[in-house]
Amino acid sequence: MKTILLSVIVLVAGTLQADVCALTELIQSYKRPVTVLGLSGLDEDQIEEVCTHFPASIFITKMTSSAQTSQTNRIIYLDDLTLDRSDAMSAHEHVDITYFFGSCFYKQKMIQSLLQLTDHLMIEMPVDLYDLLSDFLFKNHAQIVSHNEGHFLILLKRSEPKNFWPVWDKACKISIPLMVSYHYALIKNSKQAQPLAPGLSLYGYKLINGCYPSTEELTHLISTYSWKQQAACLPWNILLLGKKIQWQERFKEPKAWSKIGVESTIKGLKIKDIDKYKAYTLNQQKTIGI
Repeated sequence: MKTILLSVIVLVAGTLQADVCALTELIQSYKRPVTVLGLSGLDEDQIEEVCTHFPASIFITKMTSSAQTSQTNRIIYLDDLTLDRSDAMSAHEHVDITYFFGSCFYKQKMIQSLLQLTDHLMIEMPVDLYDLLSDFLFKNHAQIVSHNEGHFLILLKRSEPKNFWPVWDKACKISIPLMVSYHYALIKNSKQAQPLAPGLSLYGYKLINGCYPSTEELTHLISTYSWKQQAACLPWNILLLGKKIQWQERFKEPKAWSKIGVESTIKGLKIKDIDKYKAYTLNQQKTIGI
């Protein structure tokens, strides 16, 4: 454990050194691969260095000018995460750890939204903002990890049960429970639970305006994947693992003809407007007869 921490810390200095150390320790506390969402604080070299020590985990981070030079296969890049996108994503995705290093000025609504999405939220905020949100943070059992140069690094943990909601269930009558701990992540979409692999569904990737892997790369991955006849090729059942994809049946569905699903899913990749994409996927679900 100490060897990993020391090799990661070499790349950083000052306050960020303590932040990366705390993040690395938190990832290490899990006895399984995790999904990590980074919203601010680390550049590509630092993220890649952390990734090398957790090769089975998936890292989602904000896009910068040099991000596409990344050689790490398990990094997904997004444009930005707004409150609306966070709310939409939390209904269909699960993240183990989310971090924001630097001066975080998120309001209470954004923090609440992130706590619906992630199990652990590690954010660095100015002391005066911490004081302003003290009642809210206290109710959410915030833990001060470190204090440096007028900032607190705090850790919050989601306390409510986590559920997935099928995309087509607008009335929110169907919920798919997740069972998550440091040792396992399971999704119960039938009488039996199955492991929930780390990563982000293609549907979630579109909701957060994902920008890498590119549309061209995703098209290639989907069109060359070995789809089984019984595997419904739908955006919420395609799991992104960085530069690879994996099929996982998140919602229990009847058999579907894969060819139609592949063609319609690839067509949907080109839709940039989020609302239009949501409408398209609902129609796609109806088209293939699910």
